[in-house]
Amino acid sequence: MERRGRKIGVYVEDQPLPPGQLFHYDDSPFGGRYLSHASLVELRKAVRAREPEYRKERREVWDLWIKGAALAIGLLGAATGFVAILTR
Repeated sequence: MERRGRKIGVYVEDQPLPPGQLFHYDDSPFGGRYLSHASLVELRKAVRAREPEYRKERREVWDLWIKGAALAIGLLGAATGFVAILTR
């Protein structure tokens, strides 16, 4: 969940701390760290709220690339036609 959040611009550190907690992470008995349950719930809410806007932004970027490619292909075709007319 953290990786998905970072990808779309939602960071654990930006979320408010859950009541009664000093940190977002808890220590594992095996030496690792994991996101506390309350922080995970808040992160999921923030990711769900941000996802539609992120998908819209990505769609707009792809749309721009597609229009640019279509323009380049059109100009290449026009240039090819122009050269074909000039060589006759």
